[in-house]
Amino acid sequence: MQKTEKTLERLYAVTNIPMALVDGNGRIENVWPAAGDIVIPNSVNVPVIMDFQLQKRDACHPLISFLDPGFLLGVVELEPNRYVIIGLVSPYTPTRADVLKILGDAVHPVYLQQFCDRLLKQPLVTLEMMKDLICLLTGLLTEAVPPENILFVDNVAEKKLGLSQLDRSLFEQREEAEFHVPVNSEEAICGAVEAGDRALLERSLFAPIHGRVGRMSMNDLRQQKYSFISLATMVSRAAMETALAAGFDALQMARALIRDTDFVNKLRSGEVALAALKKALDG
Repeated sequence: MQKTEKTLERLYAVTNIPMALVDGNGRIENVWPAAGDIVIPNSVNVPVIMDFQLQKRDACHPLISFLDPGFLLGVVELEPNRYVIIGLVSPYTPTRADVLKILGDAVHPVYLQQFCDRLLKQPLVTLEMMKDLICLLTGLLTEAVPPENILFVDNVAEKKLGLSQLDRSLFEQREEAEFHVPVNSEEAICGAVEAGDRALLERSLFAPIHGRVGRMSMNDLRQQKYSFISLATMVSRAAMETALAAGFDALQMARALIRDTDFVNKLRSGEVALAALKKALDG
């Protein structure tokens, strides 16, 4: 098996996102997951490749299409007359009717049920996730393509959502669809604050993390501000909880001193101890 096919096979094993390796005529060289006897006609890929060419895309400028009724399809040119088609995937949970609408004319009726079942079990994939996958794929197989070089084209005939609404909907779906930074990263930072260990805190802050930081704004600068505020809040709370836990007796004493300025003199004279003993005996 060639390097390209091995890489695509491994990517599918990790992402569970379907991919196909095709030539310039739409002929399928290989497909993941393995199709077996379930075959999509090569003719289905011809308009996909033609659209890629009509959009004046090339190896450095991949294409992502948004297809009715709500599916993403990516196309990457590896070399002249050799392409990777990524998808179909969706940022939404598709209904069986949605799947039938897009596959009804492409798949033989005998295999339609199996294709529906397969597509309904695929993970949700947002536009940004599709771009990330294309950047990763090109980096592994040719030369990494920056996200800004990827063209997004909305091919939906019936505009159920405007572009701004679509972006908003994809943004809202993305938070649930993506794997976020695990909680143990936050626990490590809070643990360093609670221990008062500056070196450990620095290591925790700059340690490599898995997952994506939650997106709180579509504006990059505002997102950075919100992330800083979240970090500051988390660290402040950890410090306050540590101080309260370690100094609870001192806090109680401070409250007592506020109410009774002679409290320290009473402690020295033993008056407080006698009062506590008397209360215990009376009880």
